[in-house]
Amino acid sequence: MRSIFSIDGPLYKFFGTFANLVILNLIAILCCLPLITAGASLTALHYVTFKMVRNEDDHIVRQFFKAFKDNIKQGILLWIPLLLLLMALVFDAWLLRYAPDTVPKVFQFVFFAGLFVILLVAVWVFPLLMHFAYPRTTDYIRNGFLLSLSHLPRTLLMAAITVAPLFFAYVEPFRSAIWLLAIGLSLPVWLKSWLYNSVFKKLEPEEEEESEEVAPLLQETDPEGTAPETQE
Repeated sequence: MRSIFSIDGPLYKFFGTFANLVILNLIAILCCLPLITAGASLTALHYVTFKMVRNEDDHIVRQFFKAFKDNIKQGILLWIPLLLLLMALVFDAWLLRYAPDTVPKVFQFVFFAGLFVILLVAVWVFPLLMHFAYPRTTDYIRNGFLLSLSHLPRTLLMAAITVAPLFFAYVEPFRSAIWLLAIGLSLPVWLKSWLYNSVFKKLEPEEEEESEEVAPLLQETDPEGTAPETQE
């Protein structure tokens, strides 16, 4: 019993992780309020949760704002098109719920099929941005697309984790409010960090062994033919 309640015990680690996720969630929401900075906020959130998964988290608030500042420009450039697509999704969902006859079935299929593909790419974009330094913004989109295809089962699970809070908020907007304010952003990102951690280990330049499926991606991204730099 003593080991359970000790500072190194599982109970202490659980509550410590939960408290960190609540703090990160509140900070991330505040940094998302200007809306245009939401991309940088999500990138910083990925950065800190990724450090938590690797047991490299120290001063999570300081780490968050450092990552936020370092990725503000790229985060905005990547977030703007995603924001426009999200607005289109909300509008389309509203039409389907309150005026379903106004949207042709063919248009609905094309829209949701395209949105599904974009979602699969988007789940990799911000993790790539927080960890790798590519020369162009479009490299993050291209590499996110390649990773989504080469790790499709993992990508589908990450997409499901991403959509779950949005679906919960859509179905139960009032009951989900407290949960979303507490860990609605940070918990899904933390769970996804566990999923892409092993993939990123293969992409990191210090790793000597690289899988064949990601080697072409690295060569296409870096003109020198080497792995991309990792961000500290």
